Amino acid sequence: MNSDATNYSWPKQNFDSWLEQIKKENPNLDVDQLDRKIDDSIAVKAFPFFSNVTTASTIFSESLTNRPWKCGISIHITNPKTDNSFLLHALENGADYVHFDCPSYLNQDQLNILLKDVQIEFITSHWQVQNDESFQFIKNYLKDKSQKATFFISQLHSEQLALSNSRCISLVIYNTESWGKALSQLLASLSKAASQVENIIFTIILGNDFILNISAVRALKLVLVKLELVLQTSLNPYFELTVDPNILGNSIHSNLIRMSSIALSAALTNPDALILPPADQSQEIKNSKWLRSSIHLMQILQHESFLNRTLDPLAGSYCIEDLTEQIARQLWDSIQLNISHDS
Repeated sequence: MNSDATNYSWPKQNFDSWLEQIKKENPNLDVDQLDRKIDDSIAVKAFPFFSNVTTASTIFSESLTNRPWKCGISIHITNPKTDNSFLLHALENGADYVHFDCPSYLNQDQLNILLKDVQIEFITSHWQVQNDESFQFIKNYLKDKSQKATFFISQLHSEQLALSNSRCISLVIYNTESWGKALSQLLASLSKAASQVENIIFTIILGNDFILNISAVRALKLVLVKLELVLQTSLNPYFELTVDPNILGNSIHSNLIRMSSIALSAALTNPDALILPPADQSQEIKNSKWLRSSIHLMQILQHESFLNRTLDPLAGSYCIEDLTEQIARQLWDSIQLNISHDS
């Protein structure tokens, strides 16, 4: 072996050298025309290659959790007995997070049926209720059932929301206007709150855009770090990521492919919980094997891909960092604009 080989330095490309090569192979190509627009002022570069500019990670370690994310399912409660079978099957296959979408009211008998044989202290649950009465009743019921249970109860619409010590913020597929409005409302609510907020649950609905999914969630974390500085408090955010049900069609196998891509993008954002629907979500007859497949898909990402053991694995990616910064900047400007309009 040549002694010089031990000191060999791998050749490094930079942005200009990449573009020079592309233009040689595609002399009529207009590189700028290939950029993809997210919002009017946000663009994803078609060729986000390595650059000589040293870009530090935009996500600070103190803004990240180091706990493994949880495999979740969602249950819209309609028939407590049927829902109990669905729930038990999911738990037996490794799900450890459950989002319950509750009707206007659940009585004690219905909750007993729903949670029959469920060890509530071994899972984390999020109960989304419709009114203050359900909020208080479910809270007391779960505390009586187990003092060790970890659960969140949230109301999307309530006059007494400002008096609660928890918040749920629902964010649809990324849009600067809707996300900025939701965050400015959160800031206004927290500014008026008489007591410390213990939990803020962000339910984020992801779409097909792999790069946007990752960058939007990372940008949200950046903005929350700034909000904590403004409010001089810890927000304790909990990130619950799920899939937009509208992208699921009647083809089960196509749905599996879509969800695999979305689940991977979600896992790369270091969430607290990931919820995947069954691949036959759009069909009237539900088959338990598709519920299992969704849970096992999440487990593969956890235990075989080890994506719950690395914090922010895409830190330093030119494309991800650039888009994260753009979205974070636009969100912050949108929050300030909304606040100035309301004042």
